[in-house]
Amino acid sequence: MRSADHVLQRTLRFAVEQGGDSLPATGEVHVIIGELLYEWNDLEAAARRLKEGIRLAERMGQFETLVDGYVALSRAEMAQDNTERALESAREANSLAQRSGAGEAIVEAAAWNARLHLTRNDSTAAVLELERIAGVPAVSVSMVRETEQIARARLTVARGEHEEALRLLEELRQSAEAAGRTGKLIEILTLEALALWERSRRERALGTLTRALALGESEGYVRTFVDEGAAMGDLLSATVEARQRGHPDAAIRIPARYLAKLLAVLAQESAAPDVGEQLSEPLSDRELEVLGLVAAGKSNGEIASSLFVSLSTVKTHINNLYRKLGARSRTQAIARARELDLI
Repeated sequence: MRSADHVLQRTLRFAVEQGGDSLPATGEVHVIIGELLYEWNDLEAAARRLKEGIRLAERMGQFETLVDGYVALSRAEMAQDNTERALESAREANSLAQRSGAGEAIVEAAAWNARLHLTRNDSTAAVLELERIAGVPAVSVSMVRETEQIARARLTVARGEHEEALRLLEELRQSAEAAGRTGKLIEILTLEALALWERSRRERALGTLTRALALGESEGYVRTFVDEGAAMGDLLSATVEARQRGHPDAAIRIPARYLAKLLAVLAQESAAPDVGEQLSEPLSDRELEVLGLVAAGKSNGEIASSLFVSLSTVKTHINNLYRKLGARSRTQAIARARELDLI
């Protein structure tokens, strides 16, 4: 999140977990809560909060809060596969940032627009956005410049210039570590792991991702990982496989339930549109989570413990998986799920 310092983030996190009724009704607070809900993958609730924050910020003429709100709303819309709306919100963020004249807002909006263009394989448009940042007067806030440099690292990775990207990411990681910026550190480590994976440095990639996952799990992070798309799915799957083989450094500290949740969200978002038609019934979110744990080699008892449910509930979910996947065993279920790109 960008709109609040760490103490305020922690306070708001606690308040949201308690129901959020006592929070002040300001545009900034609603936007911060929306960002938090988005990171937790509660997309509909996030969008509602962000729209309310935008409405309140518009009433008060708070341009920088509006920019944060529209950037976050664009993220949520992209995650919900509303590409046109995401682009429209991103353009609005850019327009408001330019009108505000605030360097921080201009950098924030342009960095997100660059990333959005990269997800659509339009590197030319991404370069233009980053050139817009280059023309902004010096911004003193180091975290904002960090946002700019992360955007440049993403472009470098997209171009296949992985060694340069790794050099830049190492500098960013050291800076984020020194400043205690956990959210940025998780994102930087995730990008570093993906760049290492692309360079076939598999052991280092797994170790780097493990560190990011350890930090992310304690904060409930989801979108920072799954927004990286199919490449993250490959890396997470390799992490699970390494764990099954008893690899000493492969996410040993990461709860299997957390890994399964991330894989389930990725599977749901990357599945082909007609996957549901290939199944007798689509898999529920919980069934996808159980499927991820089954693929990770967990026993029924371990799955029950991870999900905090009874053994009979786990058996019901697995029987439903067998029925929907047309399988008679775990091996068949896993094979069928892989055919359908569900894991």
